[in-house]
Amino acid sequence: MSGSPLRFAVIGRGRMAVTMRALVGDVPLDQAEAVYVACGNTDHVRQSRLALDAGKPVLCEKPVALAGADVRALSALARSRSLTFMEAVATPFLPAVAHAIALVAGGRLGRVDRLEASFGYQVSRDAFPRLFVPSTGVLADRAVYPLMLALILLGPVAGMTCEVERDADGIDVAARLSLVHGGGAHSDLSVSFVERLSNDLRIEGEAATLELSPPLLSAQRLRLRPAGAPRISRRRSALRQNPL
Repeated sequence: MSGSPLRFAVIGRGRMAVTMRALVGDVPLDQAEAVYVACGNTDHVRQSRLALDAGKPVLCEKPVALAGADVRALSALARSRSLTFMEAVATPFLPAVAHAIALVAGGRLGRVDRLEASFGYQVSRDAFPRLFVPSTGVLADRAVYPLMLALILLGPVAGMTCEVERDADGIDVAARLSLVHGGGAHSDLSVSFVERLSNDLRIEGEAATLELSPPLLSAQRLRLRPAGAPRISRRRSALRQNPL
């Protein structure tokens, strides 16, 4: 391929599919070198399986699936065919976030004891009706971002409690997850459709504390401070937040 862009088959008709087509084009499945799945959440598993069965690497929008068994089955299928199967979450690859991950992995914080992360902005049901359906909600749409960072930074989860707020139709619109990781560290994660949260990331270690300034999904700055230093006020940076 000599550095040429991959030929993608793009599955879906929503905003992300339109954006991907504008970036890389769209070819039929039999001509594609990879497949981007950006259809409705309930169809992610079927379309990903079809692409993997056709021998194509898959980049699938989050959530990959709505049940753990489906994720495990798709992962096993991809491994059996030596194919890439990846959830399309860009946050860990942002330069500031990637640098934070490297600092933790390199031991700059010492033993990490605690992580806090949040992603929450008010969302109108009229403006974004697709978010207020049983196959989406705040857990499927937003929790993946802080949860993925917690798993990357602190490893597998040994225990979890989750408090969920639902609207009159039973759709989850806010949630708080408290995780205990296998190494003993704790994560507190919050997501919301009904209020603006701090939208940042804080990692506390025995030697230092690392803070990524909001908004987390497009973080550009981080601070590394001595352990025990007082928390910097979030009010000023919160006023400059832009959801995307």
